Amino acid sequence: MAGEVHAERGERALARARYSDGAEAYRAAQEAYRTHEIPVPASVACGLARALVGLNDRVTAQDGRETMARALFECLQFAPPGSTMADQAIAGLAALSDRGLDVTALDRRGATLMTGRDPRPTVENTRVRVTFTGQGAGSRATFRDLINGEPIVREVTRCFLQWWETSHRNEDEGTVRVTYQRSSDDYDELGAARLTVTPVDIVPTSADAGTQVHWLQCTATAIQSAAATLHWPANADRWAESIVLSVRPGT
Repeated sequence: MAGEVHAERGERALARARYSDGAEAYRAAQEAYRTHEIPVPASVACGLARALVGLNDRVTAQDGRETMARALFECLQFAPPGSTMADQAIAGLAALSDRGLDVTALDRRGATLMTGRDPRPTVENTRVRVTFTGQGAGSRATFRDLINGEPIVREVTRCFLQWWETSHRNEDEGTVRVTYQRSSDDYDELGAARLTVTPVDIVPTSADAGTQVHWLQCTATAIQSAAATLHWPANADRWAESIVLSVRPGT
């Protein structure tokens, strides 16, 4: 049956953290079941809710938050009481109570659920400022072009929004320390460039078991990864620099 196939597609997409594909597949499964006038299984309703929750960081518009809340509510209605699916739906709705969910609306048929203001910062209203030390030339200029580029700004914003979920701080400032070295051997053969990016004044933590790392640690990792693809100037060079990153609300 088409509904079962779409549901399996959705489950596989969620296993790969492809939440948008998962939501599309579960919606197709719902449509297939309804077309054949078959009750939608709880696993499908709850699968769609899981997919939309997975898209949490991208759901900033009012209609997106409302869709997510209704999917969780529908999951709770379909799932057997006391089941894991029901417990997850309850936990998801409880989390939305901090993002504008009117809990009393759950008992009013057809009522809008997300009527309050979402206090979370978003990609649209978060601004990143980068401050360098020293002058930029040669390999340092190459690195600065990377840091000032839109991809790194997006990564800083992404790291900050993830960190907000545990910190609930709408602004912060931090420093990363960058060192670069590229040298020649005794035969004037140029060695590989070595660049290290380290967060300052925080204690790095492991991301194992779902631990949320500090946004500055996440940013340093993103910069280090992006720098690995750079084409550095073909000359020996050595420098160190501190970069101050400020993240604040803005328009």
